[in-house]
Parts: sequence; structure tokens; C-alpha cells
Amino acid sequence: MTGFAQDDTGVDVELSDGPSLRAEYLVGCDGGRSLIRKAADIAFPGWDPTTSHLIAEVEMAEEPEWGLRRHALGIHSLSRLEDGPVRVMVTEQRLGRTGEPTLRDLSEALVAAYGTDFGIHSPTWISRFPIWLGRQLPTAKDGCCWRATPHTCITRRADRASTSVCRMR
Repeated sequence: MTGFAQDDTGVDVELSDGPSLRAEYLVGCDGGRSLIRKAADIAFPGWDPTTSHLIAEVEMAEEPEWGLRRHALGIHSLSRLEDGPVRVMVTEQRLGRTGEPTLRDLSEALVAAYGTDFGIHSPTWISRFPIWLGRQLPTAKDGCCWRATPHTCITRRADRASTSVCRMR
């Protein structure tokens, strides 16, 4: 999704890879980094992330120690399928970054976790993955939160086992 426009009868959704779509509702259910929520300028109130990982596919000049590593700085992983790019997951040491991560950000996180960045280069993609453990979302008196459209909201049970859409009056 690259954008949307809403009117009284529905919403037009612009897609990056083709024609736009028309729908009665548009609901963003993809978490704190929801493109739909951000485009609608809907806040994401609550606690700050408790952990953040950088995940990426890159090339490496040096051969790393493959596998999962757990230590005081977090959980980190380096893997490769056949002769493809290296898949990286590394815990960020500073929380609160919100922009798109760079190769330099990934390099710094690898140095903190492994003592080297293994000569990373040629990223296929890099993404930031914040995690909100124990996140508490504020709710209205009727239990609704995250207004998706002017007349719709999403209700979440406290145990997060189910999500439902309800009509607001």
C-alpha cells in the first residue's frame, strides 16, 4: 500500500504494484509499524518497545560463526541457505530508533554483538523489528481502540487471543 483516500461510502487503496482497490473498510493489523495506521495518522499509544532487532540479508566478506547466539546483549543469529546472502538478526543496543535502518546501523549492532561486522556489504534488505512485550493499549469505555475508520474500531481482548471489528454509533 502506498496510500489511501476515504469517502462516505468506502476507501480507495493505492498499491505499489498495480491498480488501486476499492473497499468498504481498510484495517491495519500489522502492529507498531503499520503503514495503514501511519498513513491514517493514528497514534500507537502505550509503552515503548522493550527490545528491537535488526533483520537483514547481506553479503559478508568474512566467514562468521553460524547459528544462534544468546548473551547479555540479546539474541543474535547468522545463517545462510546454500550460496545465497547471509540472513542476520541482531539485537539493537539502543531502543527508540524509528527510521529506516542503514547498513551502518547494522554494522554497529554486529560489532556490539560479535566484535566485528564481518565486512558486511550489498544488502538485499534491512528492517527494524521492535517488540512490545507486555504492551497495554488504552481503550475507550466500550472496550474499543485503534479507530480504523470514522465509524469502525477494533476490539482486543486482554489476552490478545482474539480481535474483532465493531461498529461505533
